[in-house]
Amino acid sequence: MKRQRLFTLLLAMALYCLPGFADSNYLNSSIECIPQTDLVGVANKFKQFSELVDRKEICRSEIGDQYFKIVHTLVALKNYRPDFSRVVDTQDVFTIDVLGKISKSDESSWWDYFTKRINYLVDDTSRFSFEEELGDCGTSTVALVNFSSFIGEKRPITVCRHFFEVDVYQRIMVFLHEARHVDGIAKHEHVECIHGEYEGFDGACDKDFFSYSSYAVTVSLLAKFGVDQNLTYRQRFEAKQSAIYHIWNSFNIIPPVKYREVIYFVTSDGKIRSINLTTGTIQVVREEKAGTELYSNHNGGIVLREKNRWVKAYSEDSWTELPWVLEDMNQAQRLLKKKEVIDWHGAGMGQFFTKDRVIADCDDVSALLGRDPLFLSEAGFEGDYRGKVIIEEHPTNYQQGFITQDNKHYYAYCQFGSLIIEEDKNCEIPSDLNEVYIGREFIYGVDRKGSLVQYLKDDIEKKKIILSFSRFGPISSFVFSRVYDYFKKID
Repeated sequence: MKRQRLFTLLLAMALYCLPGFADSNYLNSSIECIPQTDLVGVANKFKQFSELVDRKEICRSEIGDQYFKIVHTLVALKNYRPDFSRVVDTQDVFTIDVLGKISKSDESSWWDYFTKRINYLVDDTSRFSFEEELGDCGTSTVALVNFSSFIGEKRPITVCRHFFEVDVYQRIMVFLHEARHVDGIAKHEHVECIHGEYEGFDGACDKDFFSYSSYAVTVSLLAKFGVDQNLTYRQRFEAKQSAIYHIWNSFNIIPPVKYREVIYFVTSDGKIRSINLTTGTIQVVREEKAGTELYSNHNGGIVLREKNRWVKAYSEDSWTELPWVLEDMNQAQRLLKKKEVIDWHGAGMGQFFTKDRVIADCDDVSALLGRDPLFLSEAGFEGDYRGKVIIEEHPTNYQQGFITQDNKHYYAYCQFGSLIIEEDKNCEIPSDLNEVYIGREFIYGVDRKGSLVQYLKDDIEKKKIILSFSRFGPISSFVFSRVYDYFKKID
């Protein structure tokens, strides 16, 4: 049985234009009712919903949450009018309208493209009654196209349990991703990843973007949603981060995107500045209280800490507040209770450091389901903690580690619910650094004087002072970031 799957749950967990709608903003997931006038067009293409057009309106409370989400997604897709006014740049694939590239002459909208390929929906969860159940969703698939079920004129998509757990804009993306598979299974079949977070996983990548594959459709849609003012800022932020994630992890040939590498740093007076690592341009981005420290959550967010207390969280590019990130950090802090934490880093809850111990949430089940951690794991190490080490394995995947006062480098990770600490003897770290970011070519850090410095990764004898402590005062902490031009243009 040949079928095509969308991204797994792990991938799913993975502003200039103003797109509009014909009538309502159906990207709003909280809509409770849909009027009959918006149901007719859906029923014309999907005959299984023809009974709905006899009603004045349909409401979630009447037909059930899952059935409503299916209809809501179709209505939203039919009414969506994306804005394509940006200049296309082939060196920045976020600017490319992939569906526009692959649509036929009689397909003037996303709805036209979709309905020329799909005309039936199958629910694999048995939570509402359709004629049959086709496909095997497994534990992580969001939706799939099962070509053996294309019988006569029926061309279905099977939706799975996780389909009902995401926002309406994500469900639109799911539908269009799967519809692309209908254009040719041999040409648009997912393949084994040769790099990235899913290296070695079969069926988790596409060969390249410019075949305008299913993941190219995904990236193009996420880029549009990432700048769409009809979505909440949190939805736009998450769409943007997902688009960036797919660029680095879903193609065996990494597509070109335009970005600039920036370091944000804070001095003892609380001023947060950015330095463009290409041009050397420095600007003040925030003025906070003296003693503020910067941390990255490795998912587009920067968290600020004052006197052992998390106080604010911002996006890395626009410095818009991220209240949900701050709440996550405060929740983690409450779990730590009275432990004397002196440092932190990592995605999500991440890892917390005391003088001689590492603390982390290693309950994989709770982390996967988004629940509160059931327990915290701790592990000790020899020597006194000196500073954190972040190793970029690729632009969305980081190894977390730390150095001690005697310049030993350790990395910590969870395995089968336990926290493991191992010494890394293969990575040489300059002995004068208190905080370290190891990128693809360079090692960045703050030295003992408070200067921002750079070392050549393959030759740590070659040191360059990027910013001396004498200019603005000693730097207390910094964050390395990539700012993507499509989502935010800064100097």
